[in-house]
Amino acid sequence: MRKLFATESRVSDFSRIGDREVRSFKNRSTRRFEREGQGFYIKSHSAIGWWAILKEWLHFRRPEIGARPEWLALQAADALGIRVPEVVAFGEEGRNDASQRSFLVTREVAPAISLEELFSGGNRQQVTPATRRRLIRGVAEIARRLHCGGLNHRDFYLCHFLLDQSPGEDDPGLTLIDLHRVQQRKRVPRRWLVKDVAGLYFSALDLDLSLRERLLFIACYTRRPLREVLGRDGAFWRVVSRRAHRLYRKVHGRKAGSAGVESAGKETATTGLGTGLGTGSLHTQRHGPLTLSYRRNSPVPLTDERVLGLLETAENPRGADVTVLKSGCRRSVFSLELDGEAVVVKSFPLGRTRKRLRWKRYALAEWTNNFRARERGISTPECYGVFVTRRVGLVVNCGVVMQDLSGWRKLQLRTSDPDELRRAIPVLVELFRAGVNHIDISPENILIDPTTGNHVIIDWQYCSFHEPENDVQLVLQAAHFLKGAGLEVGTNGWIDWVRLLHRASGVNKPLETLWQAIAKVQPLKIRISDRIELEPRNASDAIAILRAA
Repeated sequence: MRKLFATESRVSDFSRIGDREVRSFKNRSTRRFEREGQGFYIKSHSAIGWWAILKEWLHFRRPEIGARPEWLALQAADALGIRVPEVVAFGEEGRNDASQRSFLVTREVAPAISLEELFSGGNRQQVTPATRRRLIRGVAEIARRLHCGGLNHRDFYLCHFLLDQSPGEDDPGLTLIDLHRVQQRKRVPRRWLVKDVAGLYFSALDLDLSLRERLLFIACYTRRPLREVLGRDGAFWRVVSRRAHRLYRKVHGRKAGSAGVESAGKETATTGLGTGLGTGSLHTQRHGPLTLSYRRNSPVPLTDERVLGLLETAENPRGADVTVLKSGCRRSVFSLELDGEAVVVKSFPLGRTRKRLRWKRYALAEWTNNFRARERGISTPECYGVFVTRRVGLVVNCGVVMQDLSGWRKLQLRTSDPDELRRAIPVLVELFRAGVNHIDISPENILIDPTTGNHVIIDWQYCSFHEPENDVQLVLQAAHFLKGAGLEVGTNGWIDWVRLLHRASGVNKPLETLWQAIAKVQPLKIRISDRIELEPRNASDAIAILRAA
């Protein structure tokens, strides 16, 4: 190996290796490079500083410093007989933990495909039942050896299992990767066993595993008779199942295996900012106090220094490429143009400490709700990135980078224009049938393409997801929309509009019941929290009318 790295002798030399960045997150970057026709990956860790270390201890977490933990974990896993990437080089320098810089070079596992990719899209149909059983045994054996050896992975998902493209008949050829968060003990505590196994089960819920396949995993993992395992450890496996399904509902906004959301093969649900983001493969970039997680399909290069600089000061954007569309203390919206392409940035300045502590309710909620609505077939703007700006450890600003819809127009609802008024009905029906409860479905948040007539719904910060065709949701959204459109209760236009909505939605209630409920709700001022839960406390009469019908 010395010949491969003859010109590198210091950590700083290795930090410059690599021509293709695979991932960048906080103080860690992963790059791929080739030497003498062989592929390698290098993980470079820069200094994290005393504040980052102190913050981890304040949260009762052991700081993860440098490449040494992964290096030790790779050695420990290899000693347990688990196939892991081969370590080629490791080095570290620095006087203390805060100033430490390090790197780890591993040989590329090729040709290989992750199990997540293997079971996605058209590949899934090519996997035979015999291959599925062989892979289940292989994954269970790796999990058993890992946990019996006192190791827990903490990112134990199918995407971290690589399958050799030409495995042997009896050997599944599985390699476990990304061991940088592995914990080592004499014995793994129960809660960490639950986390690992539940994470693995969560990532396999879309594979429609049969009962026999699930029992096969349990039998291979425990190496004990199923009757004994389910009798003595039944509580453990019930907790694993509940946690996996709870995580699935949190990420996908639906129950595992439920109909109506065909997300398989479209976009995966793993991200760099946590499981709540879920919009395909995300990449993370740090720029001073700014952290940006982005998708590579943005028409504007989000990693450009000019773009990163503008996002860092998004609460007060300035520049020749910036057009402010909306400015206020709660949120600001501006268009950013670069090399003839444009995106829209929606920024949330967090001036108060209370808002800073609840920063996930703003940009992250907008991003997550947008993705979940798209999963259910709702027309929403394309989202390219989500960012946060931290100062003194607190998030002071956050935002979302979205598709530019400057050519689209808002829904101009006027009582004298019945055709324009009717355009909103397909929007509400779409939300009703998908079970998507948009809290502020008003004319301003419905955009129309003047050429095709297609619509897009914007402003997804406040939203909730329910079972499709919920009558209460239809009434609340219709009443809110009519109030925003200025259409008064009982007028001829109001009655005609409700009649069209009743016919288009196919709601299983009489027309008279629907308009009585909407008429009672429309004048009321209902809390956002009540609208989210579909439990309006000051509209109990209207809900009683619906339920009685």
